[in-house]
Amino acid sequence: MKDKQVKVWDIVVRLFHWSLVVAFIIAYISGEDEGAVHVYAGYIVIGLIAFRILWGYIGSTHARFKEFVYGPALRARNGKGLSAQLVSEKAQALSWP
Repeated sequence: MKDKQVKVWDIVVRLFHWSLVVAFIIAYISGEDEGAVHVYAGYIVIGLIAFRILWGYIGSTHARFKEFVYGPALRARNGKGLSAQLVSEKAQALSWP
């Protein structure tokens, strides 16, 4: 039986991510001389981030922020569950025979 491949991010988000990586690396490498390459790479990074914020509101279903940003109540509930789990694991580790 062949596994079905599920793509979560659309092509626009994938291109954004890799363009951001390339622009950041160029800015980092050219940072010593602070010449035009460094400045333009920085402008590209700012432009990409501005575009991603816009795309997070008007983009495809899985690219939208509402698909992966959770409210404070859910984050607090998850945090409490995580801290309780960590305390339980720590207590078990301290009480080994």
